[in-house]
Amino acid sequence: MKSLIVLALCLFHASLFAQQKNIHNSDFFKDKILERANQFFPDGIYPKNENEFDLITAINDSSKQYYTVTEVLFKKHMVELKGSDFKLHISPIMDFSGGRDFADTSNRTLFRNTRGVFVEGDLGENFSFSSEFHENQARFAQYQSQFYTQHGELYPTSTGYNQQNAVIPGEARTKPFKTDGFDYAYAIGYLSYRPVKSLQILAGNTSNFVGDGFRSLLLSDQNGFAPFMRISWQMNSKFKFTYLRSRHLNLMRRPLTSSAESYYEPKGFGMNYLTYQPVKGLGISLFEGNHWSRGDSIATSYTPALSYNPIPFSSSLIQNDRSKLHSVWGLNVSIQLFQNHLLYGQLLSDDLLVDDLAFQLGLRMCNLFGVDQWVVQLEYNHVPNQFYANPENERLSYSHYNIPLAHILGNGFSEVLFRTTYEWKRCYGEFILHYSDRKAQSSTPLLPFANHQVSGSSSVFLSSLEIGYRFNRKMNLCAFVQTSYRTDSRIQQSSTICSAGLRTNIRNRAAIF
Repeated sequence: MKSLIVLALCLFHASLFAQQKNIHNSDFFKDKILERANQFFPDGIYPKNENEFDLITAINDSSKQYYTVTEVLFKKHMVELKGSDFKLHISPIMDFSGGRDFADTSNRTLFRNTRGVFVEGDLGENFSFSSEFHENQARFAQYQSQFYTQHGELYPTSTGYNQQNAVIPGEARTKPFKTDGFDYAYAIGYLSYRPVKSLQILAGNTSNFVGDGFRSLLLSDQNGFAPFMRISWQMNSKFKFTYLRSRHLNLMRRPLTSSAESYYEPKGFGMNYLTYQPVKGLGISLFEGNHWSRGDSIATSYTPALSYNPIPFSSSLIQNDRSKLHSVWGLNVSIQLFQNHLLYGQLLSDDLLVDDLAFQLGLRMCNLFGVDQWVVQLEYNHVPNQFYANPENERLSYSHYNIPLAHILGNGFSEVLFRTTYEWKRCYGEFILHYSDRKAQSSTPLLPFANHQVSGSSSVFLSSLEIGYRFNRKMNLCAFVQTSYRTDSRIQQSSTICSAGLRTNIRNRAAIF
């Protein structure tokens, strides 16, 4: 990420100070944003920019501290530098946690050991940047480890592909650590530039999320990171257009290479997203997501020029060859009810096949019954079998890094999710109930090769309770105790996990599946 900082310094050209940084994408920050949904344009695009939403007011800690160490611990970044035309923040990233699955007779110790650093800054009036580095070692519950290894990278053989290592959703690919652990590292960052008030240009390799729910059926942040460019144009008070282009990867090693390590197979991704606000508090957004072929296992081809077309839906109508283009069309709607409640939903078609539609319906209620800091969320998701898949070219399935690009389960399921959080001073609690009916679902529905074994119908129930103490709201530094219980009817297996630790929770992890 040093190159991002150097580029930031080179692009600096202003004499006034402003904030163009993005807000962290974890549910804690998203709750704070959505409980004040009337303050920003309802486009359903995350992460939000601090120019759009006053995060400082939402997470402000007004407590009086009399020592430098407590001032930093409770209210600041570890390093804060500020001048007349710049601001720089540096904080550590950590997750030191351990626990046990008491239903696991092998008595494995579960742990996570994450060390990293977070850097962000504002340079002048129009420019901001952010960079993170994470180094991780971890051992997960058996059902989690199985899922991660089933989505590992693919190496060619004389008869097909062998799967090796694993992929941690929302983070990175791994290498083995000790007997059954995972070792992985990643660096991410972005540059944000706002030449005029109505236009933001964002470039980097962080995550994007479309929707106001706990899940997204359009574009989620629980796959791998990818280089992207995103342009958001506030056309007027009624319309906003977002243009995103990215390079995604199928983690399939090519059989022939002149380099030390074989390349993965790339595919182009484009999103055109148009939001209309007919009245205050109502957002109606049209979504188009396209994967374009960029070759096969032997050769890479350029992304077609048509893929850069910004006119929504026109590219997929012109290019109707599914072996070269796979499109997902959708509708995202959010309706503000009263002052702090939000009704939201999504409706999707896979390549305009209207026989089976995927949909989401949810309700998020903040400060319920006048109780400050109490959030209640109820959400239902349904995705038909074979949705997001491309039978004519499996390399163009709606995925990235071998992980589904939208919902972590891929397709062939219905899901009900209940979530509630409450915060009192610095203490907090979060309770989640999740039930999913997985009908004849493949455990790897969107892998880019024909090896999808249907695992059979199953019902999965998961409950999770976390209680903790939030030291610092800027980095969401928390000490926590968590317990979860999960059952799977197909394999008649349960997990009862208890864990505790200290972490900076600034991004979501795919723990609920």
